[in-house]
Amino acid sequence: MKKLLIAVVFSLMLSGCAGYMVAAEKPSDISAKPDKAKLVIVRDTAFASDSVFRIYIDGKLVGDTTGKSWITADVPPGPHYVVAVGGISSVSLINFLPGKTYSLQQNVSMGPWRAQPMHFWPMSFAETRELVRHCTYYEFTPGKGARDMDPESYKSAVDQYHSEIINNPDSYHALQEYHGF
Repeated sequence: MKKLLIAVVFSLMLSGCAGYMVAAEKPSDISAKPDKAKLVIVRDTAFASDSVFRIYIDGKLVGDTTGKSWITADVPPGPHYVVAVGGISSVSLINFLPGKTYSLQQNVSMGPWRAQPMHFWPMSFAETRELVRHCTYYEFTPGKGARDMDPESYKSAVDQYHSEIINNPDSYHALQEYHGF
């Protein structure tokens, strides 16, 4: 019985995503609905695959990424902040247009103590199709322990994003001009 308990605890520790993220047998369609935009986030590296990054839109949780994974979310049209949290925050402001898909590659770097999310990079349809072929698609199920971002943490992340744009505008140029596909 003790060995079974240890095996169960160990397997739970190894599971990369929380209970609200489920590996799907059939991946999501990356096409947007006519009245919505579609956000696709692809974390195609196996580097730091056990590090979970929470993905939020305007502070609302839409999923987690781990190594070699991808997620999607339907987004209402308009400007929205996409935030990745994993030790530090990475933020992008995107003006989502209806019927368009916005595909972002999530990069990872090693911080002082753990892996952390880096800036998102815009991708084309062809790049997205190629990268998702080698990754696991996870579906988000609201509830089951899913929590939105703390309002103070969200405000701090957005404020830092605006400060970074002022100090280093070239780092955000590609995303600011990205209009999806």
